[in-house]
Amino acid sequence: MSSSGDLVTNSDERDLEVHSAYEDALDESDTELKLLCLAAAKRLTKQRCQKNFRQIFFYELKLGRVAAETARNVDEVWDQGSVDEPTVRTWFWKFRCGDLSEIKKAVVVPANLTTTN
Repeated sequence: MSSSGDLVTNSDERDLEVHSAYEDALDESDTELKLLCLAAAKRLTKQRCQKNFRQIFFYELKLGRVAAETARNVDEVWDQGSVDEPTVRTWFWKFRCGDLSEIKKAVVVPANLTTTN
């Protein structure tokens, strides 16, 4: 629980970690320590983005896009060089082979959810 009484999800906790690391870096007067704090924040942000990119790759694959087009789309939205074509190609291959473990982790379905046709 957060201080306001709201439920904090894992995603929220990661956001807080990144935010805290950036704040620590800004507050730090020691330049070397400031650089270490910024590096830690960047590392946390990169880990989070990579997980989100995998979900985007899966979506793009389902839309019928090829790896090169997906890499261009991601680079267009995020920074140039965020992802390269071989990485996308690898994830497309994993998804086609049935490895959906990264996607299933991101999807939470309530146990009492019922579907209707």
